[in-house]
Amino acid sequence: MNEMLKRVYIKEAQDETVFFQGILFLENKFVEYVGDRVKNRFLDTDWTSELVERAKEALQDTGFDISNLEEILSNNEEEDNWRIGECLAECVLEDHFSAQFHYNNSRDAKNPNGNDTGADLVGLYSDDQDVIFLFGEVKTSYDTNTPPQVLYGKSGMINQLEALRDEESKRSSLVRWIWSKAVAKNGSDFHEKCALALRNYLVNKKLKLVGVLVRDTDVNKKDLYSRAKALNDNITDGIQIELISIYSGYKMENDNWLKAINGG
Repeated sequence: MNEMLKRVYIKEAQDETVFFQGILFLENKFVEYVGDRVKNRFLDTDWTSELVERAKEALQDTGFDISNLEEILSNNEEEDNWRIGECLAECVLEDHFSAQFHYNNSRDAKNPNGNDTGADLVGLYSDDQDVIFLFGEVKTSYDTNTPPQVLYGKSGMINQLEALRDEESKRSSLVRWIWSKAVAKNGSDFHEKCALALRNYLVNKKLKLVGVLVRDTDVNKKDLYSRAKALNDNITDGIQIELISIYSGYKMENDNWLKAINGG
C-alpha cells in the first residue's frame, strides 16, 4: 500500500460474504504513524489553535490573563486505546481508502467518553465518479480469540452495522448530523461534496458502511470471515459494506499505544 502498510489478506464481495480485507503496519511504522498522523487527529491541534486565537481576540483589552487559554480549550479527552483506535481508523481510511472526515466529532462531545454522533465514523467516501456518505463503527481489541469478542453481542460491531444497514432512522440521524456541519461551512469543498452525497442518498439510497477492527494480535483472516458472512443478508441496492482489520504489530500492554501517541 505504501512504506507504512501492506495488505495481508483480501476477500472480494461475493454472494455469500461482503468485502473484507486485512492490513498490517510494517515493522516500527505503527509508532511513527501514531506519533505523527494520529496524534494530530487525536488532539485536534489545528482546531485548538483556532479556538485559542479567537479567544485571544475576544479577550483583548480586557486585562484577563490568557496564559492558560490553550489548557482550557484543548482537547482534554482521556487517553485510551479505544479512542486511539478510532483516530487510527479515520486516518488510515483517509490515507488509503478514499474516505474524508471533514469534521472531528470529538468537538461535539460534552462528555469526553461519549459519542454524540451515534456512530464512530461519519464522513464521506469518494472516487473519480461519485461521492457518498460513509458511516461505520470501530472496535479496538487485544483479545486473542479469533474473531475477538468485540464483534459479537448487542454492542458488538456486527450488530451495530446491521442496525445501520436495516434501520433508516439511524441512518437519517447521521445524515442530519453531517449535513448540519456542512451547512455551517456553506461554499466550502466539504459543503459541495456533502451536497452530492446527500443527493445520492436521497435519490438512490447510496452509502458505504465500514467496520474497522483494530488489533495488536497476529494476522488472522478468520477475524473477519464469519462476520462478513453474517452481514451479507438484507443488503439493499445502493449500500456497500466493507470490513477492514488493521493489525498494529505493536502490543497495547504497558501503555505502549499511549506512549506512542505522546512521542514515546
